[in-house]
Amino acid sequence: MISSTAVTASLLPESPRLTAQLSKTNLTHDLVLASGALAVHLLPDDERGLELFRTLAMRTGHEAPKLDDVSAVAGQTGSPILQDAVAYAEARVAATHDGEGSTIIVADVVAGARDRDRDGPVLTIESVRKRLPPEWAEEWARRLEEELAAARRQR
Repeated sequence: MISSTAVTASLLPESPRLTAQLSKTNLTHDLVLASGALAVHLLPDDERGLELFRTLAMRTGHEAPKLDDVSAVAGQTGSPILQDAVAYAEARVAATHDGEGSTIIVADVVAGARDRDRDGPVLTIESVRKRLPPEWAEEWARRLEEELAAARRQR
């Protein structure tokens, strides 16, 4: 899935943590809570990154597997590590906070890497908004509306 928020959450370099906000409507939410682990990826700001965005953001894993056509390997926690990512951090869930329509995850980083061969810019939501083809933008808007409606029902 594409998370709207994932940031560092520790002041201590010897004890890195991250936080991620996961929508309760996404299968990834349930998988992270069940497994106690997740991986956060930075996607390349190129056509492949945009394709990965479409794959991960515009449909739900409840309907069909999303990673079947994505090159990934299992990380230390068993979380999928996307081979086309610029960088990743893999972490184990340390705490959760209920945010009604989402869950805020605090997780201890156990592994991570940056692909030096892909040392270019990373995909941001601003870049996505500028570059999405119109039909993808419509698809994303529909998916977002479904997610927002589900979150409103949980309030």
